[in-house]
Amino acid sequence: MEGYDVFFSSALQPLYKESSTRNSVQSVLNNINAMFGVSSSSLSLHINSHQNPVNFTYHTGVDENFATYYHNKQNNIDPIANSSTEYAIDNGFTMAELCNKYPNWGEAYKSSFLSFGYKDALLVNFYTQCGGRGVLVLRSDIHRGEFKAIEAHSISQLSPYLRMALQSHLQLYNPVSGIPEICSHSAMAIFHITRSGRLLQANAEGYKILNSADGMSLNNGHLRLIDSISQFHLKEALFDIYRQPQSKTKIIKIQRTQETFFVVRIFPLNQKDSRDNEIMLMLSDPFRAIHSEPALLCELFDLTHREADIAILLGNGDKPADIAIRDGVSINTVKSQRNSIYEKMGIRSQMQLIRLIHSLGILAETKLQVTDDNLGLLPPARRLFLPQIKIRH
Repeated sequence: MEGYDVFFSSALQPLYKESSTRNSVQSVLNNINAMFGVSSSSLSLHINSHQNPVNFTYHTGVDENFATYYHNKQNNIDPIANSSTEYAIDNGFTMAELCNKYPNWGEAYKSSFLSFGYKDALLVNFYTQCGGRGVLVLRSDIHRGEFKAIEAHSISQLSPYLRMALQSHLQLYNPVSGIPEICSHSAMAIFHITRSGRLLQANAEGYKILNSADGMSLNNGHLRLIDSISQFHLKEALFDIYRQPQSKTKIIKIQRTQETFFVVRIFPLNQKDSRDNEIMLMLSDPFRAIHSEPALLCELFDLTHREADIAILLGNGDKPADIAIRDGVSINTVKSQRNSIYEKMGIRSQMQLIRLIHSLGILAETKLQVTDDNLGLLPPARRLFLPQIKIRH
């Protein structure tokens, strides 16, 4: 079955098809609301082309105070690009009109999307045909402002979910950064390869898989999968990724043993400063207990190492009483640490923490194989964050 992101084939279509800006934006928000169970009140579209950066902002269903604040924000600076053109609500345009106005953009090809936050923010990365970078941000908290001038060089005061998404975006798609530093701590294996499969770079988890020959190995500097069918699907995906530009993200399954597999997201590094044949592979292992190094949480949210450990336990569903007994401390001590964690991470409940930890790839051990047959066996909190994708079998 052809791998593709359902998100891009459905949720964003109104941006290209609707003749009315208000209708197209509202339709996208409705799609997001239905898909992720949120109540989105704002949409921000930023397209950064080397010739014509454009920033489009639109709000629907917001209260008067927030709308007034937003329209009066004269000194705000977008951390992604200092130069932009703002389109007011009543000016209006559709993506089709935008592409016609700037034909060099061609059609905006989507390469990946990152969802960080259940009730706060959704960030989408996409690219134009000529390498321009775009970011689509949807937020549902009407009381949050946007970027202030004082935050031009630091996004530490933004919503934690949005901050994390922006950090990941800026590092992952910076052509000079190589394997992103933020992912060096990640339990997700990352491979930077050429279109022919030659390995250019990998993070620690990637090299660990290669060294142990867990489903794949290196053969004359090229990735070689142990399973012949998986090897065929990988070669096919690497070929199709540029031959079929309308499908810029591929999802395949790499078989390791008869019972286990990796889920792999494949997308091109197609910025103007990178070679067209460079591709990123991101592997996730649904069968392993993934407890990310506390350094990741410490870096993202300024947690202490102790708080990071507690956050991981709470994010995997442990109760404060169980943590207190295990660590030999009072439950009040654990609750105090929990409250500090919530404050630093900008959340209010353990369920939000579970969703956030899950989105970071810090997963409790599971023996369930994620297939259509037993998807219903997963707890609701786990099912919420399964990618909105179809996987090639």
